[in-house]
Amino acid sequence: LIESIVLYEDSILDGRNRYRACIEAGVKPKFVQYEEDDPLGHVISLNMQRRHLNESQRAMTAAKLATMKQGSRTDLEPSADVRKVSQSEAANMLNVSERLVNYAKKVQRELSEEVQQAVSAGELTISRALADQKNATRAATIQKQADSIATTG
Repeated sequence: LIESIVLYEDSILDGRNRYRACIEAGVKPKFVQYEEDDPLGHVISLNMQRRHLNESQRAMTAAKLATMKQGSRTDLEPSADVRKVSQSEAANMLNVSERLVNYAKKVQRELSEEVQQAVSAGELTISRALADQKNATRAATIQKQADSIATTG
Protein backbone atom coordinates (compact mmCIF):
# COMPACT_ATOMS: atom_id res chain seq x y z
CA LEU A 1 0.00 0.00 0.00
CA ILE A 2 1.64 3.23 -1.16
CA GLU A 3 -0.93 5.78 0.02
CA SER A 4 -2.68 5.46 3.38
CA ILE A 5 -6.45 5.21 3.70
CA VAL A 6 -7.91 8.40 5.18
CA LEU A 7 -10.53 8.08 7.93
CA TYR A 8 -12.96 10.73 9.08
CA GLU A 9 -15.40 10.16 11.93
CA ASP A 10 -14.84 6.37 11.82
CA SER A 11 -15.56 6.15 8.08
CA ILE A 12 -13.32 5.96 5.04
CA LEU A 13 -13.02 9.45 3.60
CA ASP A 14 -10.53 8.52 0.89
CA GLY A 15 -9.27 5.12 -0.18
CA ARG A 16 -12.29 2.82 -0.46
CA ASN A 17 -10.76 0.98 -3.41
CA ARG A 18 -7.35 0.76 -1.68
CA TYR A 19 -9.06 -0.72 1.37
CA ARG A 20 -10.85 -3.37 -0.75
CA ALA A 21 -7.60 -4.19 -2.57
CA CYS A 22 -5.77 -4.65 0.74
CA ILE A 23 -8.45 -6.98 2.07
CA GLU A 24 -8.48 -9.04 -1.13
CA ALA A 25 -4.66 -9.24 -1.20
CA GLY A 26 -4.39 -10.05 2.51
CA VAL A 27 -2.35 -6.89 3.15
CA LYS A 28 -2.83 -4.95 6.37
CA PRO A 29 -4.18 -1.49 5.40
CA LYS A 30 -2.53 1.67 6.73
CA PHE A 31 -4.89 4.33 8.08
CA VAL A 32 -4.50 8.02 8.87
CA GLN A 33 -7.08 10.21 10.56
CA TYR A 34 -8.28 13.35 8.74
CA GLU A 35 -7.81 16.20 11.22
CA GLU A 36 -8.75 19.31 9.24
CA ASP A 37 -12.12 21.06 8.92
CA ASP A 38 -13.10 20.57 5.25
CA PRO A 39 -13.46 16.84 4.44
CA LEU A 40 -15.53 17.53 1.33
CA GLY A 41 -12.96 19.94 -0.07
CA HIS A 42 -10.22 17.43 0.72
CA VAL A 43 -11.89 14.63 -1.22
CA ILE A 44 -12.68 16.88 -4.17
CA SER A 45 -9.12 18.17 -4.29
CA LEU A 46 -7.64 14.66 -4.27
CA ASN A 47 -10.01 13.39 -6.92
CA MET A 48 -9.45 16.39 -9.17
CA GLN A 49 -5.73 15.58 -9.06
CA ARG A 50 -6.23 11.86 -9.75
CA ARG A 51 -8.91 11.88 -12.40
CA HIS A 52 -8.89 13.71 -15.68
CA LEU A 53 -12.51 14.82 -15.86
CA ASN A 54 -13.88 16.97 -18.64
CA GLU A 55 -15.98 20.05 -17.94
CA SER A 56 -19.31 18.21 -18.25
CA GLN A 57 -18.18 15.49 -15.86
CA ARG A 58 -17.07 18.09 -13.32
CA ALA A 59 -20.39 19.95 -13.69
CA MET A 60 -22.38 16.73 -13.13
CA THR A 61 -20.33 16.09 -9.98
CA ALA A 62 -20.92 19.68 -8.84
CA ALA A 63 -24.66 19.28 -9.43
CA LYS A 64 -24.67 16.19 -7.21
CA LEU A 65 -22.69 18.05 -4.53
CA ALA A 66 -24.99 21.06 -4.56
CA THR A 67 -27.36 20.08 -1.77
CA MET A 68 -28.52 23.52 -0.69
CA LYS A 69 -31.95 24.42 -2.05
CA GLN A 70 -32.19 27.66 -4.01
CA GLY A 71 -33.01 30.50 -1.59
CA SER A 72 -32.05 28.55 1.55
CA ARG A 73 -30.86 30.54 4.52
CA THR A 74 -27.12 30.30 5.03
CA ASP A 75 -27.13 31.77 8.53
CA LEU A 76 -28.66 28.68 10.14
CA GLU A 77 -26.77 25.61 11.25
CA PRO A 78 -27.35 22.58 9.02
CA SER A 79 -29.81 20.08 10.43
CA ALA A 80 -27.45 17.15 9.81
CA ASP A 81 -23.72 16.71 10.20
CA VAL A 82 -23.37 17.10 6.44
CA ARG A 83 -22.45 20.57 5.27
CA LYS A 84 -24.88 22.07 2.77
CA VAL A 85 -23.21 23.13 -0.47
CA SER A 86 -24.66 25.79 -2.77
CA GLN A 87 -24.47 25.52 -6.56
CA SER A 88 -22.03 28.42 -6.57
CA GLU A 89 -19.74 26.71 -4.03
CA ALA A 90 -19.91 23.40 -5.90
CA ALA A 91 -19.11 25.17 -9.18
CA ASN A 92 -16.07 26.83 -7.59
CA MET A 93 -14.89 23.56 -6.03
CA LEU A 94 -14.96 21.80 -9.39
CA ASN A 95 -13.77 24.72 -11.51
CA VAL A 96 -16.88 25.06 -13.68
CA SER A 97 -19.38 27.85 -14.18
CA GLU A 98 -22.52 28.05 -12.10
CA ARG A 99 -24.49 28.15 -15.36
CA LEU A 100 -23.06 24.76 -16.37
CA VAL A 101 -24.01 23.36 -12.95
CA ASN A 102 -27.56 24.60 -13.58
CA TYR A 103 -27.55 22.79 -16.93
CA ALA A 104 -26.22 19.66 -15.21
CA LYS A 105 -29.11 19.88 -12.73
CA LYS A 106 -31.46 20.06 -15.72
CA VAL A 107 -29.87 16.90 -17.15
CA GLN A 108 -30.41 15.19 -13.79
CA ARG A 109 -34.05 16.32 -13.58
CA GLU A 110 -35.19 15.82 -17.15
CA LEU A 111 -33.08 13.25 -18.97
CA SER A 112 -32.91 9.49 -18.67
CA GLU A 113 -30.55 7.68 -16.33
CA GLU A 114 -28.76 6.34 -19.41
CA VAL A 115 -28.04 9.86 -20.69
CA GLN A 116 -26.96 11.00 -17.22
CA GLN A 117 -24.52 8.11 -16.99
CA ALA A 118 -23.14 8.86 -20.46
CA VAL A 119 -22.45 12.47 -19.44
CA SER A 120 -20.92 11.40 -16.12
CA ALA A 121 -18.70 8.89 -17.96
CA GLY A 122 -17.48 11.54 -20.39
CA GLU A 123 -19.15 9.93 -23.40
CA LEU A 124 -21.52 12.86 -23.96
CA THR A 125 -21.34 16.55 -23.10
CA ILE A 126 -24.09 18.38 -21.25
CA SER A 127 -24.67 20.69 -24.21
CA ARG A 128 -25.02 17.73 -26.63
CA ALA A 129 -27.39 15.91 -24.26
CA LEU A 130 -29.64 18.96 -23.91
CA ALA A 131 -29.49 19.71 -27.67
CA ASP A 132 -30.46 16.10 -28.45
CA GLN A 133 -33.41 16.41 -26.05
CA LYS A 134 -34.51 19.67 -27.68
CA ASN A 135 -34.23 18.15 -31.17
CA ALA A 136 -36.17 15.05 -30.12
CA THR A 137 -38.92 17.22 -28.62
CA ARG A 138 -39.05 19.35 -31.78
CA ALA A 139 -39.21 16.25 -34.02
CA ALA A 140 -42.01 14.76 -31.90
CA THR A 141 -43.99 18.02 -32.16
CA ILE A 142 -43.58 18.14 -35.95
CA GLN A 143 -44.59 14.47 -36.25
CA LYS A 144 -47.66 15.09 -34.10
CA GLN A 145 -48.66 18.04 -36.29
CA ALA A 146 -48.11 15.97 -39.45
CA ASP A 147 -50.22 13.14 -38.04
CA SER A 148 -52.96 15.62 -37.13
CA ILE A 149 -52.97 17.08 -40.65
CA ALA A 150 -53.03 13.60 -42.19
CA THR A 151 -56.03 12.48 -40.14
CA THR A 152 -58.05 15.68 -40.77
CA GLY A 153 -57.12 16.07 -44.41
